[in-house]
Amino acid sequence: MPATRRAHTSADDEAPGLRVGARKKIIRTDPLTHTGQHFRQTVYAFSDLRYLLSQGLMRTAEIEAARDAGEDDPSNTWSAKGRQEFAVYNDLLLMHEGLEKRLTECKMAEEIELVADLIHKGASSARAEDTKSLKPAIIDLITPPGGSISPPLHRRQKIGQGYNHYVTGEFLCPAGLNWANDK
Repeated sequence: MPATRRAHTSADDEAPGLRVGARKKIIRTDPLTHTGQHFRQTVYAFSDLRYLLSQGLMRTAEIEAARDAGEDDPSNTWSAKGRQEFAVYNDLLLMHEGLEKRLTECKMAEEIELVADLIHKGASSARAEDTKSLKPAIIDLITPPGGSISPPLHRRQKIGQGYNHYVTGEFLCPAGLNWANDK
């Protein structure tokens, strides 16, 4: 017996839930966001990127001007904090090929701020990613081997954690205080 085929129906005849939806638009993120994510996780977690970039450009120009004039390296006169900031700036430049060129081609302060915002966006996503992965890891750490915690803690939610839960509250309690003592 020959196999029967289903007659082809037009899209108007099909149920709305069975139609193929529009394709999701591919959004290309600027590579600087990935650099920001990596920068935050490996080099320096807390930095004001606008300040770091503007000071880094200013200090680089200062070094180049001194070199062109045949003078000594001006970084010897900077404070320890200034030298540390410049080292962090140079680490950031090494992470992203072409970043220094992109920064030096900026004609307005707003363009530098845009670059800083892109890097900051990546750094912020890294921070969120870190905290999201910490919750399940902490639960695994405080759960006794082969045991369970009562009441149970949800791996993806913050509700009921912290001081609101007996076990996590005990870990958060300052060392000089006894969590079991209500006083």
